[in-house]
Amino acid sequence: MLPIIFIVWYNLSIYYFFIYLLLCGLINETINLSKIFLSSIKSLIIKSLMMIIACSVLLIKVTIINSEHLLYMSWFLFILLTLYICKKNFFLFLLLNLILLTCIISVYIFQTNNNILFYLIIINSISDVSAYLVGSLIKGPRLTPRISPNKTYSGSISAIIGSVTCSMFFPLSGNLYFSMFIGLFISIFGQFGDLLVSIYKRKQGFKDSGYIIPGHGGLLDRFDSLLLNVIFIFLLIYFNFIS
Repeated sequence: MLPIIFIVWYNLSIYYFFIYLLLCGLINETINLSKIFLSSIKSLIIKSLMMIIACSVLLIKVTIINSEHLLYMSWFLFILLTLYICKKNFFLFLLLNLILLTCIISVYIFQTNNNILFYLIIINSISDVSAYLVGSLIKGPRLTPRISPNKTYSGSISAIIGSVTCSMFFPLSGNLYFSMFIGLFISIFGQFGDLLVSIYKRKQGFKDSGYIIPGHGGLLDRFDSLLLNVIFIFLLIYFNFIS
């Protein structure tokens, strides 16, 4: 997360390039986890098409083109392609479109107020780290043994405490109590995003989404807690709760 924090904090344009690469990596990992048995050539063609269309949606959002018609048309093509390869795999369809939506919204937040995105990443990271450290140290009863055996009640509660505490020092609102409220839901939505991806991985028979980050799994493992949080923050901005 450190490179992203640096890029967002300094409002560097390289963020767009990073998002393109991240989007392609997440799409690739998500499809690779599926139980869809395609020939290597067909799989490569489909993944390449999905990455091109998804990046086209981002490009329309980032550049001066800014055409809603092109945006909706490109996303409609992406949905048709996901429907074609997913068929009855609801989680695959949901995750692919959620990943694209999250990347688009993250660009919007970055363009609107990069500080909000910076604080979101910081608070979300503190929540994740708190859950991992305290959960590993204290352990105790498991939260969702069938979905994610390593998650414990102690880790979940510590994640919430860490997130709320961090939101006091990195407020997303002028009102301290509202900032703490936001911190609470950042942790909750982060844990739900994590569980959503865990359900998908377990259904496909995998523990990690990939091996791109040695010892930490894949990209999806690192960014799953942001999938719902980015949408949550966008809604707060859209309805003028934060700016």
